[in-house]
Amino acid sequence: GYDGLESFHLWKDYKQLIAQYKRYVYPRLGSLTGLPDGIENGIIVNAPQIGVSSTFIRESISKGKDMRYFVPQPVWEIIVNKNLYRA
Repeated sequence: GYDGLESFHLWKDYKQLIAQYKRYVYPRLGSLTGLPDGIENGIIVNAPQIGVSSTFIRESISKGKDMRYFVPQPVWEIIVNKNLYRA
């Protein structure tokens, strides 16, 4: 998400990721339409802005909520099979 750009430099091997891959950035509600200064090799995805974040999804799963319709089916299967994000 767009909000993650500010902390991208804290990711493990972030320089290698920048060198090898383009960064597709999902817009967030209220975010700007362009990339911030200093952010290279990024593409803002033309997608609808909705108020659902990965944090919201993880926290909801930890509370026992069914979030299968918020992620692709293969991702949901991994979350369930590996019992991820459960309290």
